[in-house]
Amino acid sequence: MSATDRSNGTIVDAAFGPTLTSTTSPTAVEINAMTRIECGIVDGPNAPRTGSTVDITGLCDEESRKKRGTTDNGDITITMYREFDGTDAFWAAFDDATTTTQYLVISRGGFAAATAAATDVVDVYTVQMLSREPSSPTRTESQRFVATLAVVAPVDFDSVAA
Repeated sequence: MSATDRSNGTIVDAAFGPTLTSTTSPTAVEINAMTRIECGIVDGPNAPRTGSTVDITGLCDEESRKKRGTTDNGDITITMYREFDGTDAFWAAFDDATTTTQYLVISRGGFAAATAAATDVVDVYTVQMLSREPSSPTRTESQRFVATLAVVAPVDFDSVAA
């Protein structure tokens, strides 16, 4: 792989919403019906993952042995802009009064066209809202908020849109 094969982080496309029939092959129509959020993202989504191990060392073993345990999908945080245009679409999309399952779709290489299309590769996070917190206003920055999402199902990385 050469350096020219790498993508700039600003190429990412992202969508958030309540409806997908499949997380392994979401349809382009479903993704395009979601709220597009990449232009509102200041930082994130930060989606930490850690792994654990299980100790399988016997009393007769002179060295410890371990095997793979579970993967912990930590809470996702996203810092987004507030837009006081009458709709404030990003703030409205991440309403923490919503208790149903939703989906965060990230196309790390960007959609091939202006909207999602079949064969676009996406990561799909099945999530529920935890909190939406306004950031403190400062004189030198646009107003922002932080949304925190709980990952409620295994993450489907590199899913192909249908």
